[in-house]
Amino acid sequence: MEPIYLLRKLLRQASIIFDDVARAHTAKLIKNSFRRNQKLEHPWTIYDRIKKGREALKLLQEANAGKPKQLGRVLDLAYGRAGHKRRVLLKPILDRATTGEPIIPDNPRSAPPPTSEELMALMKHQVGATIHRAEPDIPKFNAWGRPMPKCRIVNMRHRHRKYVLQRLLPPLPDEMIQKLEKYVTGVAEPVPPKRKSGTNPKTGKRKTSGRKLAPRFKRRAYKKIVANTPLMSVNEKTQKPITYWSKVAKGPPTEIGKLWDFEGLKRPPEQKPGKRKAKKLEEEKSKDGKEITP
Repeated sequence: MEPIYLLRKLLRQASIIFDDVARAHTAKLIKNSFRRNQKLEHPWTIYDRIKKGREALKLLQEANAGKPKQLGRVLDLAYGRAGHKRRVLLKPILDRATTGEPIIPDNPRSAPPPTSEELMALMKHQVGATIHRAEPDIPKFNAWGRPMPKCRIVNMRHRHRKYVLQRLLPPLPDEMIQKLEKYVTGVAEPVPPKRKSGTNPKTGKRKTSGRKLAPRFKRRAYKKIVANTPLMSVNEKTQKPITYWSKVAKGPPTEIGKLWDFEGLKRPPEQKPGKRKAKKLEEEKSKDGKEITP
């Protein structure tokens, strides 16, 4: 497949995604990647890029066909739950963080990773959801029973911060999260694509691999995005940032059954063993000399 045909097919699939934000973001990614790879000359590099383009085309075709995993991947990239956009949304929070003094003199790298109240609230809120802990668990002594060396403490801190930043989910702007909540509740619907999917009435051939998705299926896809998006605000009393999840994504509370709910129900009668099992129990009873109950 030549690159120009691959580009056309990718843009055609991107133009029929049901979400307007995902349509614009996917088309932008496709155009930027093709412009970036225009001047490639090495044949193996060109082959590798075309192979990745085919994989992206298959991903978009399956997403437009209604497969939840592939569609979730496209929406995650568009709303900053993964990929480059997630790092772009995290950058302002990381830029406002400040670092402390280095624990090793004359070694700037030994300073702890930059942190702030906003970043710490975001990390602590996602403990158990995307990360195991906000701060690294550094033991006081090493395997020989000696105090932990400072160089190892520095490495543990930086390694743990790298692990956290690879999994940390950033918040979205208020306008976007409000729009997503309306999509989840069914109050509003996304802007439909201009290109129609389905079959051509004149030729009878299928235009694209997309199909019409049910409104309930779309709401579930948006609910996953809202469930993975933390919300941030400022506490009026302490004036410190707080993080919480959207109430829309939690769903209705489930009631736990009580003991009195089962009053009046009879215990099912015990089933008698069959002939083979009864014969086997009799043989075991005769060997051990003990009474065996089924």
